[in-house]
Amino acid sequence: MGERKWLEKLEKLARTRYTEDPVHGWPHVERVLRLALAICRSTPGCDEDIVAAAALLHDVGRSLEERLGEHHALISARLAPGLLEEAGFPRDKVDDVVDAIASHSYSLGREPSSLEACVLRDADRLDAMGAVGVARAFAEGMRRSRGFGDTILHFVEKLLLLNETLCTPAAREMGRRRHEAMLAFLRAFCSEAPHECPQELGPWLDK
Repeated sequence: MGERKWLEKLEKLARTRYTEDPVHGWPHVERVLRLALAICRSTPGCDEDIVAAAALLHDVGRSLEERLGEHHALISARLAPGLLEEAGFPRDKVDDVVDAIASHSYSLGREPSSLEACVLRDADRLDAMGAVGVARAFAEGMRRSRGFGDTILHFVEKLLLLNETLCTPAAREMGRRRHEAMLAFLRAFCSEAPHECPQELGPWLDK
């Protein structure tokens, strides 16, 4: 990332807003940051400053979501300018960071309007795929007291659909491998516990 004096300060500011929860906490943010930078560096014209800042702040509002009754992506976008200013981030790029954060979430359903927004959204979705995605799905399932069957259904309803939504070539290549890893896991699971596999998963197992 070169000599970016704001980066270390922004990382420290951001870290105080997250927990160590592996599903949506600081470990998730670190993975998204690494993925986003890798995608950005493989994508001509991508601004690493915008991508790095957006990755660090994309979920800072999640802990406030229930209390405020508002989507975490919108809360995060609203909190971002103040944190960016405190860290000394370039002012002319703040709006682009806010836009990327506001359009990263699958559940909110906003389409990205910039290359950097695509990169952040791709990185966030890649972290919900592959071996890490499987681990996150079951960790979240346990937290919500879901059985295996309901957790597997989440793959059908969301996780297996993510690969087709990736918008950068670098992410699509990573996504292809992660998508296949999820299918391999699901085939193995269903061969061992067929009674716990929802019938909606059937068409995916034949692909």
